Amino acid sequence: MLRHFDQIRFYEVSEEELLEAREAFPHGRYPLRIEAQKFSMAEYRAFCEANAAGIAEFGARQRAAFEAERLDWVAKGLNRFEEKEVEPAAEEMALEAGEKGISSPVPGSVWQVV
Repeated sequence: MLRHFDQIRFYEVSEEELLEAREAFPHGRYPLRIEAQKFSMAEYRAFCEANAAGIAEFGARQRAAFEAERLDWVAKGLNRFEEKEVEPAAEEMALEAGEKGISSPVPGSVWQVV
């Protein structure tokens, strides 16, 4: 949905509003507010300069929080993934004439064959 230079504005909502939005959005029932604007690189740079200290402080807090989360993953053994081999059921392995099976470690859907 997003394109280059699209701007996203976040605003505070209650827990109830967030849950309602999460339920409605995948079904197209959450109204998005879209406002057309022009992007000004000069204004953006001025904003970044005026807010440099706050931006740097937020970045430091964000990096520290992520590092703490990574250490928690390590402590809980969640920092690695070990794939377990699962034998498919016999009926899943049967292919019709002209069909070819492929192995895919990531679930997905084929939406177009070119």
